[in-house]
Amino acid sequence: APNRITLKKEAMRDMVRAYVNIEDANPNQAIPFFRKAAPDDYLTLAENLADLYSITGQFEKSNRLYRDLIGQQPNSYKTVHYEMQIAFNTRNMSRDATEIVKEVKRLVDLWRKVRDAKDADPKKVAADGEKIEELVRSLSVQMHIQWTKTKNNDDYAISYELYKDYVEVFPKGPNIYTIQFYFAELAYA
Repeated sequence: APNRITLKKEAMRDMVRAYVNIEDANPNQAIPFFRKAAPDDYLTLAENLADLYSITGQFEKSNRLYRDLIGQQPNSYKTVHYEMQIAFNTRNMSRDATEIVKEVKRLVDLWRKVRDAKDADPKKVAADGEKIEELVRSLSVQMHIQWTKTKNNDDYAISYELYKDYVEVFPKGPNIYTIQFYFAELAYA
């Protein structure tokens, strides 16, 4: 029986590897395909495929599949991992700050929504909170610096929104005083 389980796992891993290399394979069809092939493991296979798309630089396909996974289990804490990957993929494929910020704001909202979910491990929630705090902080400061150079209204608005999110979501964050200072500096500029 142990050999049979090992063979099954290898076959499923190979199925994901094959799917990622099929040029015409549609990420939107991955979940139905995996559900039919492996009814008990289809979400894991879809998650592995989304990860593999990301690793191989197919960020758009990865994001589409992660969004499908979020739709499959919207109240699961796993959605935080999926949205975090979407944010990083978007950062890798886009220089458009508004797109990146939109995904980071979505990540913050999702984390707040599901951090008390049944499948949420408190240690993972805390670790993710630290990553999200760092992401929001670094992006808000980056946009603030960009605004000081460009004086672009969009850069100002993005920085303002991110500072506001930081102060609301991380009122006891390790960098709250620094962020409040920068936020005040931006607000009165």
